Amino acid sequence: MSEAIGTSLVERISHVNLAIRDEQASRDFYVGLLGLTEVWRVPQPQPGLWLQIGSKQIHLLRPVDDDELPPRRVLQETPMAPHLAFSVADVKRVARRLEESGVTVIFSPYMEGQAFFTDPSGNILEILEDL
Repeated sequence: MSEAIGTSLVERISHVNLAIRDEQASRDFYVGLLGLTEVWRVPQPQPGLWLQIGSKQIHLLRPVDDDELPPRRVLQETPMAPHLAFSVADVKRVARRLEESGVTVIFSPYMEGQAFFTDPSGNILEILEDL
């Protein structure tokens, strides 16, 4: 090992990728409801879209194999599962807007200013007030 201990081989997160079931439903949710910006993506055979939020991107792609899709779920309690978290100024305001759009929101019993919901494909998402 020639690298000094504590030196990272990677610099930062570029993007995350989530598997989606339906491109238009995902566009309506992430762009129409959450307000993310759709950006150009490299042409690929599978349907999907790339989104910009701050300096990061979220890539939403329909997998070739349906076994890679997230399970369909309705949250009934705080999930202890893989998820993507978004920082927000006011969790209650964002949650109210999500609920008005028919999204089920679960507030965390463990931490004030934290809530969870799913996208149309079943991916778990979190909103969290900056600490």
